[in-house]
Amino acid sequence: MLVANGLELKKIQSKVVIISEIDDLKKTVSSYFESPAYAVAYLTNEVLIGKFINGEFEFYQNKKINPDYLIKLRIFNLRQELLVWQTEEGLKGRLRIDEEGEETHVVDARQVLWGTDKEDYGNGWTRIFEERGTQLILPFSKFTVDNKKNRLFIRTRNYVHFNSETHLATYNDCRFIEFLDSKNQLK
Repeated sequence: MLVANGLELKKIQSKVVIISEIDDLKKTVSSYFESPAYAVAYLTNEVLIGKFINGEFEFYQNKKINPDYLIKLRIFNLRQELLVWQTEEGLKGRLRIDEEGEETHVVDARQVLWGTDKEDYGNGWTRIFEERGTQLILPFSKFTVDNKKNRLFIRTRNYVHFNSETHLATYNDCRFIEFLDSKNQLK
């Protein structure tokens, strides 16, 4: 069911696998995750957006993820997401796989990304930015952005939990699915 605000409630199958310890980030991602996929790395000093293809991360200017500076990492595609986060004990993770597991309700949403201007960096990389200084470097280039109808989005999926005692519904998980333009596609 799609409502006027763009949110979509539906039933899907989904399962979760918890990864209690991650010693080798690239090896763990390769063993749990299907590529190709997008990757968003939240580091202490920057956010990197790139791709995960054939067991390798690809970020602009060949930047690398230093696990010492990693706060959170999301690797995602249409079917699954691996979320990795830093704890005092080291890296931990959650693998969410759709199309498998138990039936659950979800709400899909499009979250607008900052960026009303763009600059092509070549080789499929693009910087989107705004006058106030916010910028993102993205691993794709065939799209239009402006301060009107042409924007970029990230589609997220929010998993609904129904509490049988209180009869309330809440979100208990969220994952990234894909990047979209205003026409719900990227070329």
